[in-house]
Formats: sequence, structure tokens, C-alpha cells
Amino acid sequence: MTLEEIARQYMGDFPNFIAKRHSFQPKFETLVKRSSRYPVTAQYEYISHTNRNRYFFCYSAFKRSDWKAPHCNVVGVFEGEGGKYAVVSANMKQAVIIFTPHFFARYRERILGGEDIHGDDLIKRFFKRNQRFVKAEMDERFARAYRKYENDESVSYAARVNEGNVFLKIYSGYIVLCKTILSDEMLKNDQVEAFGELKSQYEELKDIRLERFKDVF
Repeated sequence: MTLEEIARQYMGDFPNFIAKRHSFQPKFETLVKRSSRYPVTAQYEYISHTNRNRYFFCYSAFKRSDWKAPHCNVVGVFEGEGGKYAVVSANMKQAVIIFTPHFFARYRERILGGEDIHGDDLIKRFFKRNQRFVKAEMDERFARAYRKYENDESVSYAARVNEGNVFLKIYSGYIVLCKTILSDEMLKNDQVEAFGELKSQYEELKDIRLERFKDVF
């Protein structure tokens, strides 16, 4: 399956996500109300009845009152060249971000320390821990960090997620690729300062109330 095919299938299934949200959300609301520690996260699996595509509804609540309007994003998992790809929507469905098999291999190696976790479980682990990010246009500080560890074409954005620092490339049209991830320990000198600024912006998101079913990215 090509990247374009993956994106088209994900967006084609999007109308079904709205209906499934209504069936999954009461379960999560109950979980949030019963919890005493936050944030609360949960994932619910959905397999499309039309094409058998697999999706994970990723819910999170950062405080008890979020049960009324929990944060939710839908992650699609597709088989493509080189392994499993994950897809999420962005900018109110104006774009999709596709996470490559290379990205998940680096996540497992650099963030999880080579932990024995693979396939859907690895993808679910990433999205359970990383449901938000902030991004910035590439500058030389970000570019040096990327070039030190990756040997391919240039990227368009640097970004911060909960567990590390990622790089994105505009692929074509409405498709954005998430290329790789670096841990904080892999950064040097002014790279630490640059990504530190993104980390500070990310931390500020904790004080922002997200609307129901709002896109993460």
C-alpha cells in the first residue's frame, strides 16, 4: 500500500469515526470519574466493517472535569512497504500525519531502550504516551541534530512530544511524514536550547482546555 493509498483510506473512513466515538466515549467517561490520578488514558480498538482497516481511539483526560469533553484522536494502522504505518488527522482534517516503520524502529531503540515490543503494541505504546505535540520551522540548530543521526533528505519541521523530539517532512499535498525521533540525551549544545524551547511550549499545553474530538497535531 502506498502513502497516498494509506491517506485516502484513512480519510475515507473518517465519517465512521464520529459514530464510533459516541459508542466508546461513555466507557471512558466512567473511567475518568472513577480515577483518582491524572492524566487518564485509554485506547479502544475499532475494525472497519467495509475494508477491515484497524483503528485505535486514543482518549485522554488531564483532570476529572475532562470527562465531559475528553481529548480523542483516532490512529489508523496500515501495512505498507517496510512494515506498519500509523496515521492520524491534523489541522481539523486538512492533513494527515503518517508515522513510518523507521520512526517506530527508532522510537523503540532510542526512547524505549530496545524493549521487546513490536507491531501494534509498539504503536499503541507510542500514542498512549504521546498524544500532543508542538512544532517549529526547521532552523540550523534543529537541522544539525537531524543530520547527525539520519542520512536522508531534509525535513520541514522539528517538534516536541512527551517522550522526545521528532522531525516531520511535507510529503505531498495533505500528507506529512513523521520521520524519526531523538531522545533528549542525543542533543548537543544549542540543540538542547532549541528543543528546550519547544519542550517549554509543550508543557504549557497542560493548561489549555481541548475541545471534544479536537485534532492532536
